[in-house]
Amino acid sequence: GISCYRVENLGREVILFEGEEPLSLARALSRHIEVLGQIPRPPADEEPMVNVLCRFQEGKYTVLVFPRSKHRPSVFFRDGDDRIVVSPAVVEMAGIVVTPFQRDFDRLDCATIESIYREVTLGLTL
Repeated sequence: GISCYRVENLGREVILFEGEEPLSLARALSRHIEVLGQIPRPPADEEPMVNVLCRFQEGKYTVLVFPRSKHRPSVFFRDGDDRIVVSPAVVEMAGIVVTPFQRDFDRLDCATIESIYREVTLGLTL
């Protein structure tokens, strides 16, 4: 069987799927992503905005789905010293924040990262 959980208290929306059977897991993920695809989004986005991270260990698949509300946080678009060049992809959504500039990395604190996660993740009511 497949287990599906909503992971709480991470500061971002995370849906976790676990299972040993890849076809059953793929069907469950497809249904979940299909539902996400019904959420209104900008016209240019043809696919649901999600990041997906998967691992296979000791005979079990674990898949993390990060539903997204937008690609980049508002700090990315600010001018001058207020700008922080960070564009969360799957690695960042999983907790490893990468920035192309050391100055931006040095300016990131817990509150800023949490704010970025809240801004780019899609809050779901399940």
